[in-house]
Amino acid sequence: MADGGAARDQARDDGGAVADAYRAILSDTMAYRIGCDVLDSRRSPWRMATLPWRLIGLARADSARARAQARAQARASAAAAAGTARRAAAQSEPADAAAVLVADVLVADVLVADVLTGRRDAAAALAALAPDRTGDAAARARLMLDAARALAPLRPLAAQRLAAAAARIWPPGAAAAAQTLAEAGALAAPAALMAASPADAAPPWLARTRDAALLAAEGLPTPPRAPRAAPRGAAVAYVAHLSEPHHRSGYAVRTRHMVQALAATGLEMLCATRPGYPWDRRDAIAVGDAADGQMVGDVAWRRFPAPALGEAALSDFWAAAADRLEEWLTESGAGVVIAGSNHVNAAPALIAARRLGLPFIYDVRGLWEDSEASRRDGWERTERYRLARRLETQIAAEADGVCALGGALAAHLADRGVDPARIVVAPNGVDAAAFDPQARAPDLRARAGADADAGTGTGAGDALFAFVGSMERYEGLDLIVAAMARSPLRDRMRLVAVGGGPGARAAMEAAMAAGFGDRVTLTGRVAPEEAARWLAAADAAVYPRRDETVCRLVPPLKPLEAMAAGRPVIVSDLPALRDLVGGEQTATLVPPGDVAALSAAMTALADDAARRARLAAAGRAFVVAERSWQTACAPLAALIAALR
Repeated sequence: MADGGAARDQARDDGGAVADAYRAILSDTMAYRIGCDVLDSRRSPWRMATLPWRLIGLARADSARARAQARAQARASAAAAAGTARRAAAQSEPADAAAVLVADVLVADVLVADVLTGRRDAAAALAALAPDRTGDAAARARLMLDAARALAPLRPLAAQRLAAAAARIWPPGAAAAAQTLAEAGALAAPAALMAASPADAAPPWLARTRDAALLAAEGLPTPPRAPRAAPRGAAVAYVAHLSEPHHRSGYAVRTRHMVQALAATGLEMLCATRPGYPWDRRDAIAVGDAADGQMVGDVAWRRFPAPALGEAALSDFWAAAADRLEEWLTESGAGVVIAGSNHVNAAPALIAARRLGLPFIYDVRGLWEDSEASRRDGWERTERYRLARRLETQIAAEADGVCALGGALAAHLADRGVDPARIVVAPNGVDAAAFDPQARAPDLRARAGADADAGTGTGAGDALFAFVGSMERYEGLDLIVAAMARSPLRDRMRLVAVGGGPGARAAMEAAMAAGFGDRVTLTGRVAPEEAARWLAAADAAVYPRRDETVCRLVPPLKPLEAMAAGRPVIVSDLPALRDLVGGEQTATLVPPGDVAALSAAMTALADDAARRARLAAAGRAFVVAERSWQTACAPLAALIAALR
């Protein structure tokens, strides 16, 4: 009998294990998850009302998961084929060095496998590398150039290796290799490969590359300062790289508020965008409405249709743009010239100011070469990066005054040789009056699948975290998802990401892998008014930037808007961000890249309504007192007064 009882117990245990396994499999199916949501909707009228949004989220999540699985299978197949080709090439007698090089890069970088599998079967494509094809140099070189072009946007150094190897094994492909080298940030090598091409017959890309190589060697040729004009005009001219309404970026928002703040001090502001803008920008909005004298708020902006950026060599563009700006400055009676980042925009303004004997201020908004390096692995080791860094430093050093976006950036410029006595700091600001901390947006909470409760401060319902801004990889959206996955309150957490960029896909893939893609909402790019409503819908905002050069030096603008909206913020403890938000009394700071610390901070806010309210009140009080645009721009106004 004992044996029979033991057998029954064992059978029951085995049956329970099977049932548990079955439930685990079933719980991952779409039917099970839909059923759970339908049953859950019976808990309250609010749950029933938001059921359609949750079902839509489930459908989107399932579709994204299927795409991610298909990509993973394609990558594995391509990587296996690349590994086979590499081993075959390495074992050939003698070893085919070019084939080994290509296969090494293909194995090391899944991106190339993705691109190749999108165009053709990976095994067939990589068969061109096998030893029995080593005599077909043209076929191998073409494959290498295909791979180099695919790699150039994200892995420029690998692209340079491939393009240079292709030119060596197949000289007729030198022109294509040179152009790919240029796209990957090289200057000297493409110029050398095309040395025999006459200047008057050079294609535009080659003319631009040769000009860049000369600038890298000699720097920006600025004219000597003309005698100070006397009498000079009283107006202040500002030259921007872009502006509203054709762009809605943080750069454009900062420009509008800076101009308004300076005008409020009594300065007469004259504004223009660099010649060619917005007609030469493919991403510009409503280009057909662009016109000279276009009003942005209560300020008229000058637009100059020509010259267009990108059509000619940079030096030629600067010469023509400087002529146009000089005419405008003379006609308008400007007494001081300010130009915003980057060097492409600032150089012609500096040249025009020098010709007229006017003081010039460089408004350094960031270091765009470092932003580029955050997107392109190894970009900081290219000649293009070094050229941009040299020109940024030269223009800041030659300016009569420099306005830096933050203290960390100001210190960095001083380390690069810019006189610290000529640098002032004008941090990002916010118009706090434009945000109502009492506002709520229950309809948007419903779209995100969140209960209404947490937004009212009771802490009983879902906690909706928001990220609003440009979704670059360094912003760390995938870290937010990973932090949610670790939290003991993960079932009460939801994330809405407002904006666009490459980080959106990584965040959704991370959510799929963690099994809660239905808890992440991606809105895409929206109008500023809609972004403000999403902040009103959220319980907190999260900005976990990675520890990269651009993040240590350049602060974003959006955390200040979240603080003005009365939402507690979590930010990475980096110099630029700590300075921006005022420290630990007004925001939650976490070590950059520390998912455990980020998860703990998000959990604390999700679980403690009083903590949320306390940080929200302190944050709004800080931005009202310390981060108004009038306060932020006061140092720049003082610098202008000193130079006039």
